[in-house]
Amino acid sequence: MRATHRTITGALAATLLVVACGRAATEPPTPSVSQPPRHGHTTPAPSPGRAKLEATAAAARGVERASYTATQSATGPFATLIPAVRGRVTLEPLADGIPFPAKFRVDLDRVGSPEPGRDGPPALFRVQVAFDGNRTTYIDHDARTYWVADAGGYADAAALSDAMGLLVWDLVVPEALELAEVKSVEVVGRQDIAGVPCDVLAIEIDMSTADELDPHEHAHDDAQDDDVPHEHAIPPLTVRHCVGVDDHLTRRVEYPLDTGDPAQVGSVIIEVSDLALNDAARGSPDLTPPEGYTKVDPPATDTHAEAGPTPLEIGAIAPPFSLPDSTGVERSLAEFAGRVVVLDFWATWCGPCKQTMPGLQNIHERFQGRPVSVIGISTNDDGEPAAYMKSKKYTYTLLLEGERISDMYGVGPIPHLIVLGADGSVLFQDIGYTPGHEHKLAEIIEAHLKSRGL
Repeated sequence: MRATHRTITGALAATLLVVACGRAATEPPTPSVSQPPRHGHTTPAPSPGRAKLEATAAAARGVERASYTATQSATGPFATLIPAVRGRVTLEPLADGIPFPAKFRVDLDRVGSPEPGRDGPPALFRVQVAFDGNRTTYIDHDARTYWVADAGGYADAAALSDAMGLLVWDLVVPEALELAEVKSVEVVGRQDIAGVPCDVLAIEIDMSTADELDPHEHAHDDAQDDDVPHEHAIPPLTVRHCVGVDDHLTRRVEYPLDTGDPAQVGSVIIEVSDLALNDAARGSPDLTPPEGYTKVDPPATDTHAEAGPTPLEIGAIAPPFSLPDSTGVERSLAEFAGRVVVLDFWATWCGPCKQTMPGLQNIHERFQGRPVSVIGISTNDDGEPAAYMKSKKYTYTLLLEGERISDMYGVGPIPHLIVLGADGSVLFQDIGYTPGHEHKLAEIIEAHLKSRGL
């Protein structure tokens, strides 16, 4: 597998954020238990699995601080691509939940990723990361440096992704368990985690687009969709949650990672041990740099990977290009003038790229007959991208040799999505795979078309 460490960890961090806390950053939390029944109606008793999940949400109510030790590991082909992480974590819930649902501090003992550009044993380093509700503080004890950034200045720090993989939000935020649409919950067994007997819950999360867009808008599209086979619908995501039999608190979470290749399936696992609640002696999210450490600027790129090209700025006019299609015919960006264009830089060897493609096909089908084009740009690929797309019945445009324009378009890790407006300006871009990403793309496209009367 040729997927890079940077590509995989970026996709993983996005997945964890969306599944665990994505909605908390953008809208008020949703209640995690049933509403009182209306007069004359009887609310059916929840299933055993749903009851366990509601008990887990109830257990977090009133928790003002959770302190624990956490480990992150990966299975299958991802075991050598995703770093093994161990750290001490403190969480305190935040009232507004923006940009995170809780204050946090993570003391990372070890990050087991090889040093960039070389094989061999893992690189060992000690860092501390904290978010106090207003700013992020990052301390590198090996380098004796630190940096401080406001609430929005955390996104590009690679070690922050490592730290955030250890954050089990539902220990202090009941709503975290329902931030993605829960389709079903089943109790599938018992397992001891760090000496704590736990029920194993299989939580199926609905990742479809059915309820995301206003059904009253663009009625002609809805009628059109009825005739489109929904073979590209994103399947539900099943997350395994281990919760204490007695205290109902989360002790282990396992997220599936599926590249689309049956031989390349694995998971990422977060385990919790030594958990203490509301214990003031067990640590605080506050973090103060030690005396004698040097303050540095927050990193603009991944500090543990080679620097890549600078992405295009939002609002910038996309540079012109011409690339061959699968028949050898040169196609230019100018052909798509006056249309919204979704560019996806991808490759057949890239697992997260393959996960992105069903959502792009959904966008292609949804906006058929309107001025919207989806273009997959195969990049650094010695496979058979046309054959792959045909085998999956993806019918949007394919262009080849994307490496010819990747630097010009600021493309490093893939998948890299860029949405261009009808005037050729950059409306949006994203790096990595996020489950349900087409929801965001559809909203952006609809808003832009409406603003231009298209």
